Amino acid sequence: MFGAIIYLPLYIQGVQGASAAASGFALAPLMLGMMASSTIAGLHVSRTGFYKRIILLGLVTMVAGFLLMTTLQVDSAMIFTVAFSILLGLGIGPTNSLFVLAVQNAFPMSKLGTVTSANMFFRQMGGTLGVAVFGAMVAASLAGFARTSLPSGLESLPPAAIEEIVSPNLLTSPDQLEFARQQMEGVAPPGAFDALVEGLRATLASALGQVFLVGAALAALALLAAMFMPELEMKGPSARSE
Repeated sequence: MFGAIIYLPLYIQGVQGASAAASGFALAPLMLGMMASSTIAGLHVSRTGFYKRIILLGLVTMVAGFLLMTTLQVDSAMIFTVAFSILLGLGIGPTNSLFVLAVQNAFPMSKLGTVTSANMFFRQMGGTLGVAVFGAMVAASLAGFARTSLPSGLESLPPAAIEEIVSPNLLTSPDQLEFARQQMEGVAPPGAFDALVEGLRATLASALGQVFLVGAALAALALLAAMFMPELEMKGPSARSE
């Protein structure tokens, strides 16, 4: 969830060149998918008392959503981004709520506060570590571009200038992009700046594809672990029904 919320807008702004407002708007399908599937999953569990099957289905959908995200390129149509975001949200929604329910259901009421806070703590810790790893992957890809694939004529720029222009921030800010263009006029040969931006967009798209692929792998590991998770009878007055 953290990876999708942070790196999907980066793809829309940095790779597709959309505005910040458009990238925020593009998160709406992800959130709507999460809300819809979470609500439906909650109603299903309330009616049947079974939650494991919905968790597994959500994780399978999440893996599929991340794998489809890896196919997004510089020239991908926005409709594909929206569709894949909806699918990813549909997968995240049930797992976001039902893992908490599964943990709470497995312990006595006296431990409810402890296990709920522990669940949230480890979820936040995993999300923080995951986002840090994803960020390191993106930074490493851009650093590799700066070392080996700079357009001809830019190799003579000072290292500090190269570090400043070879950054996702350059692609996500139209003002900074225009400022960099003006700074390079007269210093770099004609067409070098456009080649730089094109190369950066392609490199960022490839790096985010790797991020989404790692997200799919982590979701697949979660799916494997969830297969061995015991499904305990729900506590409360309602009995299970097929």
